[in-house]
Amino acid sequence: MEERLRELLEQDDLTKAYNRRELYNVLNGLIEQYNKTGERFSLIMYDIDHFKKINDQHGHLIGDKILKELSQYIIDHKRSKDTLFRYGGEEFIITLGDTKLDGAKQLAKRFKEGISEVDFTDVSEMTVSMGVVEYHDNERPDDLLKRVDEFMYKAKEAGRDQIKFE
Repeated sequence: MEERLRELLEQDDLTKAYNRRELYNVLNGLIEQYNKTGERFSLIMYDIDHFKKINDQHGHLIGDKILKELSQYIIDHKRSKDTLFRYGGEEFIITLGDTKLDGAKQLAKRFKEGISEVDFTDVSEMTVSMGVVEYHDNERPDDLLKRVDEFMYKAKEAGRDQIKFE
């Protein structure tokens, strides 16, 4: 029972990704680790392109199913030191422990390519826009999240289905 309560407090019930509250806990832990050891970490933020259109054309139940399938894909293909979080409706963040920017860009590219090859329920083609950043010295979690969000939106503004990074 305690285990289930902890899951409900930490995870998004639909996608099984961790929630925003847990994101802050993990970010604070990664920053603390960095301050002790200098171990770099990075973030990937992604957003499903034209998700409203998917919901409008196929209905919210299919939209929910796609959110679950996409989250499961990331969970299945991430490294053990990485964690997936649902940040907003169709926005997700992956924390990449012990990963500098170059490694994060490679992982983002691998995820994006893999997502484009997945046969998602009732949707012939689905793409994501991604932002990638590496933690900067003395950066607060909110500033780091704002920065990765800005790069993800740059990918959307550049035509979607892209990765933008610092």
